[in-house]
Amino acid sequence: MPFTQQDREALLQELQSLADPNYRTFHLRLLPGSDAAGVLGVRTPVLRQVAKRLANGDFRGFLAAAQSDLYEERILQALVIGGAKCDIEERLSYIAGFVPKIDSWAVCDLFCSALQCTKQHRELMYDFLLRCLDTGEEYQIRFVAVMLMCYYLDDAHIEDVLRLYEGIHHEGYYVKMAVAWGVATALAKCRGKTLAYLRHCGLDDWTYNKAVQKACESYRISLEDKALLRGMKRGQTGNARL
Repeated sequence: MPFTQQDREALLQELQSLADPNYRTFHLRLLPGSDAAGVLGVRTPVLRQVAKRLANGDFRGFLAAAQSDLYEERILQALVIGGAKCDIEERLSYIAGFVPKIDSWAVCDLFCSALQCTKQHRELMYDFLLRCLDTGEEYQIRFVAVMLMCYYLDDAHIEDVLRLYEGIHHEGYYVKMAVAWGVATALAKCRGKTLAYLRHCGLDDWTYNKAVQKACESYRISLEDKALLRGMKRGQTGNARL
């Protein structure tokens, strides 16, 4: 059945009925700067169930009707784009249309985790990610950094990924955190090349030290490497936001 405007209104009513006020209060604290009126408080596992139903139906109609004022509706778009059954060209067109709508780390990171299709179309997606770097927008660049971390930390791509991370010069907090997270994860997955990179990289001190901190907090890093990393930490500059 085609997805109509009436279906969208019914979906919004369903989301309101699924909202958890306590979770909404908690989640709003994790989304600084978000409009409280635009967050209902529907838990992510519930949204995944709704998105699966939408992806198995008229997902094209849903994506055409969906709007971006509501956090949960943006999450549904992200999950449906990732889960819909369509070819890579159509999916890339939806991805390109959605990336500018990313307005928080949560939307960004859930979208990245939903794009499992990347594993089958890595070079096409890689070319797309490179184009996203040119936007200069904080969350679009975070999208690139997280996608690189999720799908490209392997022997074939690690050197390019670390080079791209070093080339990101955006002062946005969520960009810097994503790069630090990516470098720390790279250390766990590609230890030798990442450790050699850290010895001479041009990352700014804040991002470098945050990457070292996150690596030291990771259960995937050995105690010996954590001791080594602590000795490699640079002098702090600026106001670190821990």
